[in-house]
Amino acid sequence: MLKPTLGELVGNISRSLREDVLGEVPQGAAQRQLKAALHALDRVERSWGQLGQMLIEDNRDITATLRDIVAALETEGTRAPEPVLSALNDIPDEGSGNSQSDDFFASLMNVNEHLQALLLVVDPWLRDLARQRPETGQYLDDLSHLYRRMVARELTATAGDEFTAEELARVMRDAQTRMRRD
Repeated sequence: MLKPTLGELVGNISRSLREDVLGEVPQGAAQRQLKAALHALDRVERSWGQLGQMLIEDNRDITATLRDIVAALETEGTRAPEPVLSALNDIPDEGSGNSQSDDFFASLMNVNEHLQALLLVVDPWLRDLARQRPETGQYLDDLSHLYRRMVARELTATAGDEFTAEELARVMRDAQTRMRRD
């Protein structure tokens, strides 16, 4: 493994800029820009080692949830649209390796992009289905629970200590309220 890791390298750059440069930049737009960049670098440092694991968990959760929904609907006599079935059967292989290696991370991102595109097809299909057959609304609930788990993982990976448990719960409630309205 490369030392320092990318997260450590970004952290060292951020600390150096904060300690040696920030105080030398006059107040104004340039200092605000530097502070914003430092905040972004701090987030990258905190999250770098967690993003790969977050993608692994998201990919597995999305895949399992969608397969469960499609299988349950199939047992009720509702077949998923062909593009959904095809996309579920053609999920790219995420490979194996260290989630911080560039190749493996790129592979995880490729799988995640495929699954996110699939969600963009499944979500409106399930919403239409629930309008036609209200008894299938439980599958929208399953999708909402998936979305909440995904948001929780992302906040955990990227926000670090910026969010308390109460703030995370509030964000999750707000997201759930918005999803219900949509």
